[in-house]
Amino acid sequence: MNIRPKLNSITERVLTLRDAGVVKRSHTCRTLMDRNVAEHSHGVAMLVLALYERIGYTPSAALLAAALVHDLSEIATGDVPAPVKRHNPDLKRMLNELSTKWEHDMGVRYEIDAEEQHILLWCDRMDFALYALEEVTMGNRFFDEYLIRITEWLAEMPAPVVCGDTTPATELYEGVTAAVRHVLYDRLYRGILA
Repeated sequence: MNIRPKLNSITERVLTLRDAGVVKRSHTCRTLMDRNVAEHSHGVAMLVLALYERIGYTPSAALLAAALVHDLSEIATGDVPAPVKRHNPDLKRMLNELSTKWEHDMGVRYEIDAEEQHILLWCDRMDFALYALEEVTMGNRFFDEYLIRITEWLAEMPAPVVCGDTTPATELYEGVTAAVRHVLYDRLYRGILA
């Protein structure tokens, strides 16, 4: 049952897109901080800005928009955990098709080039790494494995090239991995991490 009154199309669209704030991320694991798609998208957009600003450039409007809306289709599909998609290629393909259709129908599909797509994917993963680091730093031992796995996942991915330069991404990756090593070493030293 739709409890919203009949609204004009832009109002209905805006209200629907704001629902990203109710789609919970990491819902299949114990977390100390709830996180939703809107917070994640904001984090990804801030990482995109940080990479470009580090070298004195501004990202394209399309890249920033793509960062802000890249997971909005989860309003329709929910946040399906990455391992589920990784182990079920048919499901992943169907979800991608549904997402593409939903984004098109909602008018939130932004065309970005291959370099920008790589930047967006890297920032998406880095945002999860930062979230996992925050969880572990606050004492969530359930996130130790996620933090190790996402750090390895980032290590396997080439640093994105931002305006011909990999320095911003490399510096950020090195800073985050140093923090990860420090936190995990501390937990291992104190006997928390087995």
